[in-house]
Amino acid sequence: KYGKSIKKDSPMATRSISATRSLNPEKDIDKHNKLFVESMAETLGIDPSLIQNNSTSDEGIIGILNKRSRKSRDKKYKRRLKKGGDLIKIVAEGDSWFEYPVFVKDLIDWLNEEKRYAIKSLSAGGDWLANMYSQREYIRNITSENPSIFLISGGGNDLLGDGRIARLVEEYSKSRESDPDTFIKEEFNDLLIFYERLYCTLFG
Repeated sequence: KYGKSIKKDSPMATRSISATRSLNPEKDIDKHNKLFVESMAETLGIDPSLIQNNSTSDEGIIGILNKRSRKSRDKKYKRRLKKGGDLIKIVAEGDSWFEYPVFVKDLIDWLNEEKRYAIKSLSAGGDWLANMYSQREYIRNITSENPSIFLISGGGNDLLGDGRIARLVEEYSKSRESDPDTFIKEEFNDLLIFYERLYCTLFG
């Protein structure tokens, strides 16, 4: 089904992920992202632009709102830790399911209504899973905060953002209706392979 799919324990696949681990994502973020994309594209034999991280979650109005909401949540997290008690510590990394900075009550907002939860939220509306992996902020916070629970939400923006979905499907044609699979381009399968590898790396 996935065409060029590779084994999860393939040495080549492992090297393409681990090649970035020698870099500090805070100091070498551009180099880190470029190496990650190039190595994965070479490993999978796909167009690098298909998996390029184009997250804009820290730019423009959405970036300002994300930062404002995160600052507010950080204050709440610290207040709950200071107050103490039988708390359940949570680190959350994600997209707009976890951080919808205006108008909508997102999942972290609902969880924060439970006083027993102390939530360190790294989430940003509009963020991409590839960006979360590249920045590795969740790893540093899992280490420093030692939470009981780690929550992650991502992938939708990677698939739909930046007009990417247009590259993954064929234009409508009545002749294709009898076989819907023919609407799916090979690039879609390539992208699934990439995110299969990325999820295995995140949780492996």
